[in-house]
Amino acid sequence: MNIEFNGKHISIESEMTVGELLDRLDLKADDYIVVRDGRISRLMELLDEDSSVIILRAIVGG
Repeated sequence: MNIEFNGKHISIESEMTVGELLDRLDLKADDYIVVRDGRISRLMELLDEDSSVIILRAIVGG
């Protein structure tokens, strides 16, 4: 899968869930939004080798 994160491109050649990907990159799930093929993904959603993924930092405030 092709991953874009913090302006860098990462390639991973294995299937995993969104949650597993965030764990592998040592990122907290509450702090990031994962977009797969133009759609926001849930933690249990399976990412395959053909997925195009963008990881965005979630911004909250008031």
